[in-house]
Amino acid sequence: MSSAAWAPVVDGPGGFLPARPWDLLDQGQFTKVRLMAGCTTDERSGDLANIPGVENGVSRERFIADLADFVERYPRNRDFISDSLLHGYTDYDAINDPITTRDNYVQFLSDYRYVSPLEEVLLGMSAGGVSTYKYSFGYQPIPDRYPAWRGVPHAAELRFLFNMTNRFVDGAPTAADLDMRDTMITMWTNFAKTGDPTPSPIDGVTWQPFTNETRAYLMIDRPLTNGQFLQTRRMELWDNVIRNMAETDTCESGAVASNGNTVSPAVAMVLMSSLLLVVT
Repeated sequence: MSSAAWAPVVDGPGGFLPARPWDLLDQGQFTKVRLMAGCTTDERSGDLANIPGVENGVSRERFIADLADFVERYPRNRDFISDSLLHGYTDYDAINDPITTRDNYVQFLSDYRYVSPLEEVLLGMSAGGVSTYKYSFGYQPIPDRYPAWRGVPHAAELRFLFNMTNRFVDGAPTAADLDMRDTMITMWTNFAKTGDPTPSPIDGVTWQPFTNETRAYLMIDRPLTNGQFLQTRRMELWDNVIRNMAETDTCESGAVASNGNTVSPAVAMVLMSSLLLVVT
């Protein structure tokens, strides 16, 4: 489902990339090295920066129109995919609230670009016996150089890991910012040295490893907190429902999808059941 201009090219058996990366991951054909990985809580908020008045939210009509453009990247079953995504990223208790719609729009883009692919990699590597650690970075300095509506955008954690003081207001991180910097550097260097980011607790917290059974993660904020199953329903929407529909060929006979394409009755039933499970 990549839309990158320079996506990996599969060159077949004996080549540098013998099969699709996600197939190799499913087959356990990857280097078994420990992994620490994560995302910020508002990865793609910057993508909305050019929408006029975005600080006051985004209209539902704008979101629906942009979603229609987005699904053009899929060669088949676009209407079904569009309906699934719109349902998955709609808060029906605040369906016409522009702030809620904007925040859901940010999460939609973030999940597509970063959060869902990361979850898939972690699941595959964990299933392959690799020790993995997942984080979600949600710490926002006060004051911050980013507008408040952007939350914690892509790469916001790097200013702490690499002591990038120019990324703070007036080039002066606060005492709380410096404390976060020290906490992160300690966990990252622990992982580099021992493979465990918290061989001893930090602020009373031990970072739990990610497994397919627990889907554990560390919320890096003040305070540090452990969690499990971060937005799992949205992850299943991308990894199962959307992927399966994107890869399902049309058939000469069978059930009819919302765009008129035909899929087998069995596939249609499984996908609709999955959709109800993950987005209700």
